[in-house]
Amino acid sequence: MAEQYQEVHQRGLQTIGVWGQHSPAFKAGKLTLAAHTADVGDILTKASLWEAANSALETVRDARDTLDGDVKSLCVHGPDAIEGDLEAGEELLDDLDPIRAIRMTNPQKTLERGRKLVPAWTKANLRRTTAVPPEPELKAKGMTLAQFQTKMADLTTALQTVETKLSDERKAAGALKRAFQKVDQQNKKWFVAWQGEFAEGTPERDALDQIDTGNAPAPTALQIETVTPSAGGSFAVDYTAGGGAHASALLLQWQVVGVDADFSHDTAVNQVGQTVATGASAGTAVKFRTKATNSAGVTYSTVKNATAQ
Repeated sequence: MAEQYQEVHQRGLQTIGVWGQHSPAFKAGKLTLAAHTADVGDILTKASLWEAANSALETVRDARDTLDGDVKSLCVHGPDAIEGDLEAGEELLDDLDPIRAIRMTNPQKTLERGRKLVPAWTKANLRRTTAVPPEPELKAKGMTLAQFQTKMADLTTALQTVETKLSDERKAAGALKRAFQKVDQQNKKWFVAWQGEFAEGTPERDALDQIDTGNAPAPTALQIETVTPSAGGSFAVDYTAGGGAHASALLLQWQVVGVDADFSHDTAVNQVGQTVATGASAGTAVKFRTKATNSAGVTYSTVKNATAQ
């Protein structure tokens, strides 16, 4: 969305410049220069609110992913700790296979596995505390069951917080979209009205050359050469030289398979190569592509697939 509102805003500034310099009293229908200037300025106001909402969303997503990683790790080490504490043939061993069978492909699945782990961990603690002599509660990665349950509760809260911030971001995005679409229509309406008012060869008509009407060629794709995973869900991305021609904006986008419904993450491209932290857990597939944009349209690269370490 960033490149869309920026292009409309830029054309709005060009329109204001020509309008104010050559005929400030001119009206395009009922549209005045003052009203258009206010609407163009409103784009940046709405954009600031959207950028703030988007930043807040990314912050809580990062917090959710961190908690998901913590709970996921305990959901792996917890059953291992229980099994290591048991003797062969003990009944509690039968509780562990259903826990391990749940694949933690997203935070909801992590919580599902965690909920199954809690009663098994509770039984293991009871076995230890009623032993003669009593033994201390079982720990996994240095954590007690109570601490694990707190992490579970924190993750549940984080999931709700993400949904709330996502709603805020979508609301702000909608307001920004309405603002720049309004200005886009006004820019085009003014251009046609100005052409109708001033004859060819006049300074007013010649000034239209200053307006970017979006006749640039469509951008070429910036292809991804390699994607190299490293620990912690980070990936090093290198690009094929020569792509992205005519683009006014270049973005690297990615999708964590099983977590994201679409390419919902992006960052500005650094064509010499860059490393991005995706938050993907080890073994999770991640898709990458680039998005090249200008006023003529959008061009995507071929999707590259990689697996997080």
